[in-house]
Amino acid sequence: RFINVKHLDNVRDIGGWKTIDGNQVKYGLFYRGSKLSDIKGGFRVDKESLRVLNEYLGIKTEIDLRWPSGDDDNQKTTPLNANYFKIKFCAYNSILPNSKVPDALYFKDTAKSLRKIFRILADKTNYPIYLHCIGGADRTGTVSFLLLGLLGVPLNDLIKENNIYIGPGRGSAAGSLVSYLLNITTVDPIKYNLIFERFLNPERKGMPDID
Repeated sequence: RFINVKHLDNVRDIGGWKTIDGNQVKYGLFYRGSKLSDIKGGFRVDKESLRVLNEYLGIKTEIDLRWPSGDDDNQKTTPLNANYFKIKFCAYNSILPNSKVPDALYFKDTAKSLRKIFRILADKTNYPIYLHCIGGADRTGTVSFLLLGLLGVPLNDLIKENNIYIGPGRGSAAGSLVSYLLNITTVDPIKYNLIFERFLNPERKGMPDID
């Protein structure tokens, strides 16, 4: 659910997701979005924006994932009526060791940062929370992905929401209605007459596999 906040980008409530146990992630507790400060060291938000964040959303905690003296515009406090935490966190392509990512971009204390973040998330008195990096995309998206996964949102839903490419399903899976209903494949086998039985081999002892 996107929320219009003047001068800010990508602000959304992550509530509303269906979980594997049939419940729904609550609205109004966790928001993600873009930074509140600008490159000149001041704040981007005006009185109207602050009224939305403080009164309408009731933000109690701001978590800033930018690097101190790096990309954080020297923000040290918050313009909100909220607690402020700065926890440096790396971009999603630098979380795990990767030979294609320069060492300077690989933040080796990722686990430590995640522990700090989730300690804050575990305290119900901190909610509602506003989490951000610069544009509210990669770092903010990574933490939101992990949080929603822990809350029981199906992995397939999160993968597709975050535009993570997965295989469309091959072999036996391609004509499986179950695969389609589980959102593993995206082609309706009934619409295109992909009969699952044609993938069954009478001489095979085991059931068809998905690869």
